[in-house]
Order: sequence, then C-alpha cells, then structure tokens
Amino acid sequence: MGLLIDLRPLRASRRFSVLWSTGVLMSVTGQFLQVALAWKIYDITHSPLMVGLLGVAVGVPTVIFGLLGGSYADTRRPKVIGLIGSIGQFLVLLAAAGCFLVVGDPTESTVWVIYLVVVLQITCGTFSAPTRRPYLRHLLGRELLPSASSLYMLSMHIGMILGPFLGGVLIGTVTLGVVLILAAAAAGAYLLAVFFLPDIPAGQVGTGVKHAFIEGLVAVVRSKPLRGAFLLDLCVTVIALPTALLPALNAEILGGGPAEYGLLVAGMSIGGLLATLLSGPITSAKRPGHVLVVAAAAWVGAILLLAWAPNFATALTVLALVGALDTVAMTSQSIILQMAVPDNLLGRVSSFQSVAGMAGPQLGNIRGGLLGTLFGPSAGIAAGAAAGLVAVGFAAWTHPDIRKFVVSKAKEIEGSNV
Repeated sequence: MGLLIDLRPLRASRRFSVLWSTGVLMSVTGQFLQVALAWKIYDITHSPLMVGLLGVAVGVPTVIFGLLGGSYADTRRPKVIGLIGSIGQFLVLLAAAGCFLVVGDPTESTVWVIYLVVVLQITCGTFSAPTRRPYLRHLLGRELLPSASSLYMLSMHIGMILGPFLGGVLIGTVTLGVVLILAAAAAGAYLLAVFFLPDIPAGQVGTGVKHAFIEGLVAVVRSKPLRGAFLLDLCVTVIALPTALLPALNAEILGGGPAEYGLLVAGMSIGGLLATLLSGPITSAKRPGHVLVVAAAAWVGAILLLAWAPNFATALTVLALVGALDTVAMTSQSIILQMAVPDNLLGRVSSFQSVAGMAGPQLGNIRGGLLGTLFGPSAGIAAGAAAGLVAVGFAAWTHPDIRKFVVSKAKEIEGSNV
C-alpha cells in the first residue's frame, strides 16, 4: 500500500489523462472567474447583497440542470450530452468575452449581464458534468476507479487554491473581457478533449427522462450504502459547516483582517490538497464506508475545536485538518458510488451526489449565519458541531451497511423497476 496518490490512471489511458488535465484547467479558470466576477460586481455596486446573488446564479442552475443532465447522461449517448454542454459553455464564454472587449466592462446599469453569463455558463457545464462518470469505467479498469476518484479530488483542490489567487491578480490588472477570454480558452481545450473521446452507447436505451430520474432516485433510496453515504455528507455540510461564520470568527475573535480571512478560507483547500497527495491508503482501503464514517465524525470534531481556537495559527491548523478530513470523506464516498452503481444508473446517481454537494453547503451557510447572529461566532460554530456529532452518530447507527461495505465484495445496486 503506497502513501502517495496513485497516478496509474494517468499512465494507463492517454484519453483519461487528457480529460483530467483539461478538467484541471476548467477547475482553475472556474474558480478565478467566480472570484473575478464577484469582485467586479462589488466594485460596481458596493452591495454585499448583489454579490450574494451570484451564489443564487450558480446554485439554482446547478441543482436543476445537474439532475436533468444525470438523467440524460444515462439515457442518451454520453459523448453527445458532453459535447452539447461543452460547446454551449465555450460559446457563452467566448461571446461574453467579445462583448466586454468591444463594449468595455459592465456598469451599474448593465451588471445584470454578469448574472446572465454565469447562469448560462453554469447551466451548460452542469448539464454535461455527469457524462464524465461513465467514461471512467470505459477508459480505466475497475481496479483503478478509486485512484481516479482521488485524482478528481486533486483537480478540485488545485482549482480551489490557484483559482482564487489568480482571479484576484487578474481582475486587478486586466479587464473582465481578458479574464473571460482565458476562461473560454480553457473551455475550448476541454471541448477538444471531449470531442476525441470514444462514442460509447447509452447506459439505458428507450427510457424517458422523467422516468429515468424517478428510477435513479428510487435506486439510491433503496441502496443502504449509497443512502448512508449521502446522508453523512448532508449531516456534516448542512448541520456543522462553519464557512459562513469564518469572517466573524476572524474579525471578532481572532482579530484578523482581510488577508487573514483569505488564509483561513485557503487553509481548508490546502489541507485537502495535502490529503489528496497522500491518498494512497484511502484509495486502497477495503472498507471505504468505514473510512467515510470515521472521517465524518472526525471532521465534525475538528469543527468543535475551531469554535474555541485561541489564536489565528491554531484556527488555520484546524481548518487545514478539516479540509483534509473532508477530502478523505469525499474520496471514500466517490469510491462507494463507482463500485456500487451500474452503468445504466451512473449518470443519475452522480448528479444526485453533485447536487447534494452544492445544496448542502448552501443550506449550511444559512444555518451557520443564523446561529452566528443569535449566539456569536464561537458559540454558533460549537452548536453546529455538537448537533453534527449527534447527526453523524444517528446516520451511522441507522445505516450499518455503510460501515460493512467491502470493495472486493461490492455488488451493483439494482434498478427501481418503476
């Protein structure tokens, strides 16, 4: 069992290597574009509420079209769906870049154009995202699927660390049109990677999208390991996630400024990146469900430590630990998904995972903000963590199958027959 991340999938398949590499570009540009757009909106309006609406522009199409894309990915040829979404994303970014390069940066009367660009770009990207899952099995052997899941976690953390930094630098030195041109170039590279993928058949032919969605949902509910994995994810994100309270914790308790706040946010991604680079034992674990339960409980326990951090250095260290444990949990969840879901359900189940990953943190931020307003940042974080520990214990107790899930004996879940 190696300690470092397993790079065999990148050597085993050139097409997977290209798809992953261009996905890293998309992750980085997606993050720097989000930071650049948020800063531009605030610079124009000086309104935190207007910046907050950017989250709505991202979240709503992610939920709606993520679920829709999952159903299409299973009932249509994955390459066709991937091309439709990738072409749409490329054209939206290219058109927006051309518009801002010719007309100039948006003003207060045209700031709505930014929201429109975000909605269209996220819609296209989210619609095609579930098509990546079927290709993992097609391009790689089953034994390499855990390692591929870890590599996708690595790409996410690279984007979350490099993207915000680059976005802040770019938007301070170049126009918004130039930023969008760079994002369009990355989208074009990803489009070419999808274009050269093999054309594999649909996992389930002759099924309507509505029927396919219901069938996927019922299959997840019937699968105790999957249901338990998703429930644990929602327990920690909805009930214990402290992200919304970090600004108040930094300013009121730790006495930090904007630079320190940025370090706190980056701390989680840095911890996640380190855990990904040292993910060999995680991807080779025989019982990923047991690892998931332990990581979720430790994650919430670390949040409880954050509530009473005496100084900035301690808080930053704890947040790095939180990010590392989050990576362990997400990687284990992805391994269970890849091993337990048949080809004809993979797109839909993957879309449920993506939507839960988006909706959980958004709900957690609302909950965290309310608790922080009522009790203050430290008490609000502690209250969420305490409730999270109870919720994780309840989820593990009611879903013992998640702890018993063994990779070598994993059986694919059955369809719902609805």
